[in-house]
Amino acid sequence: MIYTELAQGTIDKIISILVEGGPSELDKAIHEALLSLVIGFNIDQGLLWLIVADRLTVIGQHSKQNGSGALKGLSLDAQQSTSLVLNFLSVGNVAVDVTKASSDWAALLSVSQDFDSQLVAPLRARGIFPGFLSLQSRNERQWSVDERSTLEKVAALLAVVVSYDFDLRRIEQSAK
Repeated sequence: MIYTELAQGTIDKIISILVEGGPSELDKAIHEALLSLVIGFNIDQGLLWLIVADRLTVIGQHSKQNGSGALKGLSLDAQQSTSLVLNFLSVGNVAVDVTKASSDWAALLSVSQDFDSQLVAPLRARGIFPGFLSLQSRNERQWSVDERSTLEKVAALLAVVVSYDFDLRRIEQSAK
């Protein structure tokens, strides 16, 4: 399997942060991944959405303009979240170029009206869909095969890391 230089560099950063600091450094690893993708693709914003209860919620953000955190905690309602999850399950483990003309992705587009281009990739580990990565650009653009591949590879690693973190928290809670 061939990895782009950006994919390999981003994955190396994530692993390095988690090896040095352990699972408690998950937020830092997510931030570094989003920062690397925003800078590497020269885009405006990267978001990590996870399912929290019955809603998709932004748990990580890096924006060229606002830095990180302005959208952190933003949630879609349960119906919008369900619609997006079903869309992701229907397309498989591939990055999807989401445009304003794509009504299937209307819930996602409603929170990213300032952006003309958006590439999203599902996080999927062990058959579970915990969320997705979203890259956004204010300029209309065509996402290259390498960009799609890079996002898919980073999403695959983050899916494993996020799933591990979830399992670890469940074990800690059940031990109490």
